[in-house]
Order: sequence, then structure tokens, then C-alpha cells
Amino acid sequence: MKKIWEEIVWLWKAYPRAPEKPGLLMRLYYFWDEVITPAGHVFSALLLFCSMFLFLPGFQWVKVFEFSAFCLMVFSIIVRRKPDNRILHVEVPMATEGEPVQLVATFEKPLSEGAYLDSFRMDPSVVRLENGLLLPKRRGAFPLSKIALVETRLLGLSQSFQKYDGQAELLVLPKIQNISQFRFLTLGISGAKFERLLRPENFRSMEFIGVREYREGDSLRDLHHKAFARYGRPFTKEFATEVEGGVTLLLDVSAKHFREKMCVEYAIRLFGSIAFWLLERNLLGRVFIGNEEVRLDNAKNAQEKILAVLARVPYADLHTTYNLDKWHVRPDNEIPVLAVAVHEVNWPAVDKQIVVVNREGNRQESDALKFVLRGSEASL
Repeated sequence: MKKIWEEIVWLWKAYPRAPEKPGLLMRLYYFWDEVITPAGHVFSALLLFCSMFLFLPGFQWVKVFEFSAFCLMVFSIIVRRKPDNRILHVEVPMATEGEPVQLVATFEKPLSEGAYLDSFRMDPSVVRLENGLLLPKRRGAFPLSKIALVETRLLGLSQSFQKYDGQAELLVLPKIQNISQFRFLTLGISGAKFERLLRPENFRSMEFIGVREYREGDSLRDLHHKAFARYGRPFTKEFATEVEGGVTLLLDVSAKHFREKMCVEYAIRLFGSIAFWLLERNLLGRVFIGNEEVRLDNAKNAQEKILAVLARVPYADLHTTYNLDKWHVRPDNEIPVLAVAVHEVNWPAVDKQIVVVNREGNRQESDALKFVLRGSEASL
């Protein structure tokens, strides 16, 4: 029953909330949202309630109040004027799904009392809180088409705005989990290639790049004795890893039906978690999103670059179709390839694959194939 309810909720969220081209009703909604303040919303609701008494005998004072309040509301909208201040530059920092982000702007003049920064006509997945504070509910790249400086006008019933002329985008990164165990990587015959990579002394370069805390499995001859004596806990030397010796990581989000589309977001998070796990151990070689390779030229910003690319993967909804019939990349036979997908793939170049599924079932697993129930990606 719980799984059926989750599927119903996903179908409800996957249905588009805003039309591609706004019609009359959407334009009326934009006017209501952008011009009328929250106080004006309450005032309009009061007018609607009082309108029920217009056709009843008596209630003369209610009719006078209704007419006066309506005139006041119309007057407050007509006398609006644009703020004499304008936005010079807007900075939109990258955010993580489920965490608020603050828009930062530079203005031509100091802000007057009652003026604030806001953003309108956004994707329904991004919630507008207050004073330029946004709360993205999911990952993605969201254009901010209408960032404006807003000033409240007469009696606080209406507001005017000065639109920002530039372009801005909110990039929401997926939320990554820490993988506690990864036994599947070295399991069975297919794990022989991966097991070789977990012995850094066999293939590392001589370039010393820093010191990190000791992890189980590190060679004792690489202990950094000065750091050990200074901090009182073991540290090990870290050497650069040859790119040719790293794991090739592949993400396949081609989904055939809606149950597989439900697992796309979990597959993306799992892919990012595995990429981080490999980066921490200098084992990540090449990264592919479908047939597109993510260039990791600089190891320092590799994590940020992977997350940014994952954020731009199209969101799986009812109208989105992914097609990846074949992986056209042919890596070296000595380089291990690990794939993360939402359905089983039969590509000779893939040594191991992890498939994220929606429901538990009697599926045949092997040392080269593992099924992971969505939401339980922390332990592999």
C-alpha cells in the first residue's frame, strides 16, 4: 500500500504545473501574485465575502463599505509607480535540493524602507520564501526570468517593481549520501579489475599531493609521522593517481516506463555518491552521462563539476523520454567500467552495473549485477 501511495504522489508531482505559454488565467495569476501584496490578498478576500450581501435587502452600510473598499483597491493599483532604484547585478549561488538559498544583488542606490529583492514566475519546484530567499524542492537548472526590486505602495495593498535586465539561473545540486560500505565493487571475477585499483602502491605516480587521515587498507609505509606526532592520530601520504588506471563511471537514465522514471533521481544521487567515494580514493578515471563525457581536467573542482553536470540532467516527468540504446564509447579492456542505471543493460564494455529499482522482487543477482532499492543507497 505504501508503494502504491508513493507512485500516486510521484505521478501528481510529475505532472507539469505551469503551461508553456501563459494564457488569460495565468496572466491573471501573475497579476495577483506580483502586484497585490499579502495584505491586499486578505483585503480582496474580505471584499469577496462582503459581496454576498449586495443583493440582500438592508445591509446598506455593508454596501457602502464594499464600494469604498473597491475604489480604494483600484486607486492603490492605478497610482503605482516604478521604484527610482534599479538592480545592477545579481549573484545566484549554487544550492542543494531541500536547502534554502539567498539571492544577492547590487543596487544603484541604497534600498529604501519597505523595498526588497524578489523573484517571480519560477518553476513550481522552487518556493519563494521572503526577501530573495528561495527553497528548491528538487535538483535542476531553473531560469530566473523575473528578478525584481519590489516596493510596497499605498496602504500596503499593492506593490510596484523594477525588473532586472540581465539573465540569471538557479543551479540546484543533487543531495549526495556517504557510502559506508562498497563490497560489491570487488565481488567475484568481475571485481578483479577493481580490486587491483584498491592497491594504490601498485599503480600510483610519484607525485606527492598532500596528507589525509588514515583509512583502513592504506599501506603502513605511507604513514606521515610528523602529522601523526602533531595531531595524535594517524595520517597517510597521498599520491596522484594515473588517470588511465581509474574507474570509468557510467550513468544511464534511459527509462521505459513511469516506475523506472521514479528511480531516476535516486540513480543520480547514487551515481554522485559513488563518484565521490572514488574521488576520495583517487580512483576515478572517466565519467560519462550517457554518451557524453564529463571532462575532469582539475581534480580540485571535480566534485563540484560532477554535481553541476548531474544537476542539468533533465528531470524525469511524464512527458520526458530517455533513449540510450547503446553505449558508443569503447574503453580499454584493462580499464574497469561501472554503470548505474534504472534497468539492466547488456553492454559488453560494462564490467559491473548497479540497477536502482522501485520495488523488491525475485531478481537474479550476480557478482556483476546488483539491484538496489531506491532510498537505500548508503551501503553497497
